[in-house]
Amino acid sequence: MSDAPETPAPADATATDPVEAADEQAQFDAARLAAGEDVDGTATLSTASSAAAPEKAGTQDALDDAAREAAAPDPADVHVASDEYPERPRLGGITASDTQI
Repeated sequence: MSDAPETPAPADATATDPVEAADEQAQFDAARLAAGEDVDGTATLSTASSAAAPEKAGTQDALDDAAREAAAPDPADVHVASDEYPERPRLGGITASDTQI
């Protein structure tokens, strides 16, 4: 170890101005977006699409999937509270279903 003061590292010759770098990134993203890519993930989720999706479009499989989704109950209606009240405990908190145990 020497007691000499540290000299600053030389400036990186490849470093660019942050504004310039942001502009280059924006141009790159614009080119990807124009090519049909989902640059920032807002159009699709990575888990919601598959490589086979374009092959499946317009086929019987796609029609079957659409019919299956249409026939499924609305998720908002599935967990709606029942209008029926639960069974009233008869024996100090034990219900009829508990007495069968």
